[in-house]
Amino acid sequence: AWAYFEHFTLARFVKIGDSTERAPVPNGSNNKQASFPSNNNTNTKTFDRAKTGEQDVVTQLYSPWYTPHKELGDWGLGVGIYFTTLRFLAGIFLLASLLSIPNIVYYSGPDYSDRQPDVPFHLKGSAICTDTSWVPCVDCKWSDFPQNRIANTTTTDSLVFVLKNNCDGATVRSGMINLGVLAIIVVGILIMNRVIMKAEVEFDEDEQTAQDYSIVIRNPPKRAHDPKLWKDWFHDNFDGAHVTACTIGVDNDLLVQALVTRRENLRMIEMKVAPGTPLDTLTIAKLAAEEEKKRNSIDRIVAMIIPGIPEHLSKVVVATAKIQGLAQQDHDVSNVFITFETEAEQRRVLEALSVGKRNVRKQNKRVLADPERHLFQGRVLHVMEPEEPSTVRWKDLNAPRLLRRKQQLLTMLVTIVAIICISLIVRAVNKADVRFSATTIAVFNISFPALAKALTNMESHASESGVQRSLYLKVALARWINTAVIVTIIYDFTRILENEQGLVQQVFALFFAEVVGNTLLQLLDTSGHFRRHYLAPRANNQWSMNLLFSGVDWDLSERYTNMTKVLILAVWYNAV
Repeated sequence: AWAYFEHFTLARFVKIGDSTERAPVPNGSNNKQASFPSNNNTNTKTFDRAKTGEQDVVTQLYSPWYTPHKELGDWGLGVGIYFTTLRFLAGIFLLASLLSIPNIVYYSGPDYSDRQPDVPFHLKGSAICTDTSWVPCVDCKWSDFPQNRIANTTTTDSLVFVLKNNCDGATVRSGMINLGVLAIIVVGILIMNRVIMKAEVEFDEDEQTAQDYSIVIRNPPKRAHDPKLWKDWFHDNFDGAHVTACTIGVDNDLLVQALVTRRENLRMIEMKVAPGTPLDTLTIAKLAAEEEKKRNSIDRIVAMIIPGIPEHLSKVVVATAKIQGLAQQDHDVSNVFITFETEAEQRRVLEALSVGKRNVRKQNKRVLADPERHLFQGRVLHVMEPEEPSTVRWKDLNAPRLLRRKQQLLTMLVTIVAIICISLIVRAVNKADVRFSATTIAVFNISFPALAKALTNMESHASESGVQRSLYLKVALARWINTAVIVTIIYDFTRILENEQGLVQQVFALFFAEVVGNTLLQLLDTSGHFRRHYLAPRANNQWSMNLLFSGVDWDLSERYTNMTKVLILAVWYNAV
């Protein structure tokens, strides 16, 4: 299992020799040169990500320190763009923090709050004000101030005093510096967008995938099932374009979903039975009957939450019957995926047939450069570059657009209700004890992605890109509001600059929880260690053990929200 973890779960690259010689390279590999330090000197080695479980050539693990940035595209275009964004934003906020130094010096100096006595060292230079005095206020109401900032005299209740901050934080220089910080961030992000677009092209050109050679036709004739028909049409009408592969996608989402359900439940049964147990229907039925016979009342209740063999078998039976019925139906063609021999052929076809959704919807034949050759059975085709093959969600590929919009609207409403509930809980905790509100916010930030993933799994998406976009929207909205907006709303304006339980203390606690706490949780990987060291040795079979060594699931959208929530928090409270 540990060998599986090292050679299947962890990424490896083909090792080309050592400091003095090179090992043979597999034919057809697309090698890239990069500097890689060794003990004696700097040696140039080739980075070529090895196939999962590669055994024919020497491989080694990627180094977390010396892997070049350009090689991060080996994990996918999105991963490369993420780290490019992260590096650029780090530079932008470094410049913004340097520009903020004059404000930090001013707040910690004698002119603002007499060098901020009694303020903790890590908060000196913030806008905390300790220079206060009681002043009379004629029109102040008790409901507008917390109890520690309003009082009355002992002689008459009509005269009210409030605690006033004497610090002058609203200076022109401070304001201009804050505007300058905002300008650096805005301009930096605009520049970053151009850099990311360039990096996207570089990562895409550096990694050759099936997407670079393929097209997808979204509106094929419903009865065009024959791959040879498509192959001959492209060959005859595009100067001998050679079709290497043709995949006909049909409207059989229900059949694919039933097949997936059956396979998943069979896998769960396999994990629960002893190694070597036959998985034929009679044997599984016998095991299910024996398990159900032994159950008591408590076991039946537990089975409703954690299904056993009888529950999985019933799902297999239902799925099998559904498969048998759906397999007898005729299915219309819904998508056609064409893979060409060369990139040049793919680009030539895209340039000729890409006419836009509006022209396709109206079947405007005049936009085609050569209508006689570029019409397929009299139809203007909707042609575009497809998603990566590994990101296509075949069981939801043909879900109607209206259904998808309804599902996304419903899940977004549930997300909004959940955010409101979280806000109410944070507000109640903040009123009870300010010290625990930051911890409460951090806990919800960590746990909310699980709810967002469950809601997103209820939606139909044609590709994993759509799943990530939907998940990012939910998690980002929740974390932005939970981290920055809620704290501003629930805090009394008059207590923002207090030393003991002011807003700055709360913001520091949030920063510490989000930056330090979350990072430590990811580095410790407690769930991964529990799976590998405790659950794996107790697995029933090798397949189940390998599954426990498959690593922790992660989502790129969640990584983006982890990054952006800290940036939003920094920008939101930059002035204090």
